[in-house]
Amino acid sequence: MIELQISPKIECHLNLKERLGKMSLARNVTESTNTKIPLLKEGSEIYKGCENINSFLSKYDSFIDQWYECRCDKYDQFDDN
Repeated sequence: MIELQISPKIECHLNLKERLGKMSLARNVTESTNTKIPLLKEGSEIYKGCENINSFLSKYDSFIDQWYECRCDKYDQFDDN
């Protein structure tokens, strides 16, 4: 599960929440006005700051896209002859 800690008053933080919300992933978002730097935890990995979290989400997006992408073109067609 991905855990995200943000401030509900900082635009960059809200953008992270929105981006994560569009992904089909188990997540928990905690909002606190005391949070100055967003924090994302996934397993034992921790990402701090909007730039680092956006980079992580971009890699996750790419992984998800490849997972669900039809890749029939990568495999040779079977020839019955």
